[in-house]
Amino acid sequence: MPRLAWSHELGEQGVAHPVGGTLEASERPPAQVRRAVLRALQASESQIDRYLDSAQDAATSSNAEIVTRLTEVGTAVSNLVAELFLVLFGSYFFLADGGRIWSWVVRLFPRAARARVDSSGRIAWTSLTAFVRATVLVAMVAVPLVAAGNAVVLHLADAARTEREADDELLGDST
Repeated sequence: MPRLAWSHELGEQGVAHPVGGTLEASERPPAQVRRAVLRALQASESQIDRYLDSAQDAATSSNAEIVTRLTEVGTAVSNLVAELFLVLFGSYFFLADGGRIWSWVVRLFPRAARARVDSSGRIAWTSLTAFVRATVLVAMVAVPLVAAGNAVVLHLADAARTEREADDELLGDST
């Protein structure tokens, strides 16, 4: 790959173009523009050439790392989507046919234990349902209260910052 360069030392050869070929002398920045940019950056042409070289080296050497990171992200996203569909699929069938699924699970136990397993499972389900309902109720009450508390704290912090800035202005004006 041709190197990037922005040096007048190339003369009429032109400047190496990153896509291939070279920039002709007529395509290069005029001398006044180059000097203005060099003055603004407080850098020499050789320093700019070194910066361009290091940027190009960094871009070409990090391609493998970028591909690795993109592969990791793609794998994580595909796993997340697959898990989401499994949860949705399982939830649908548990909700639609939960009674029949529970009856099948109970039939896996010996006949003598089936009645106790069934009643224990139903009691456990009732307890779990009550726990989830209570958790949702607590969350419905707590979330608005926490949000209101955060709003008050942020308002007080903003008021204190504004007051401090006003004090700084007053102190700055008197000195």
